Amino acid sequence: MKRYTPFLLAVPLGFALWAQVVVVHGGVWHWQFTVGLVLIVPSFILWALARYQLGDAFTPRAEARKLVTNGLYARIRHPIYIFAECMAVGIIVFMRLPWLFIVWIPAVGWQVIRAKRENLVLEQRFGDEYRRYRSRTWF
Repeated sequence: MKRYTPFLLAVPLGFALWAQVVVVHGGVWHWQFTVGLVLIVPSFILWALARYQLGDAFTPRAEARKLVTNGLYARIRHPIYIFAECMAVGIIVFMRLPWLFIVWIPAVGWQVIRAKRENLVLEQRFGDEYRRYRSRTWF
């Protein structure tokens, strides 16, 4: 069931976006909605795919259950973090609340700290195998 959790989040996210257009803005479409959706939709799909590909290796805190190096992880070490932040930007734009970037900036910093912590844990557990993987991937 854990693998499918991202797909369950699509329903409330879609409802919130619909409510923003219909309830908050009276059904009037603004250009920010288009820009936001262009960011949200592919980011959500890639975030969900990354979560699915991580499978049982996913944990809320840094653990080294197994080294996932296929799919999105073949090129990006932390695709869940990257696509979550891209999705957050899309939501901020869609909601037309640019002041939320004040909250988003520290969130990005927090994700970088989490990624560095995971890098250390994975390097300690997998050693040279992880260092080779890290050398051929981005973030």
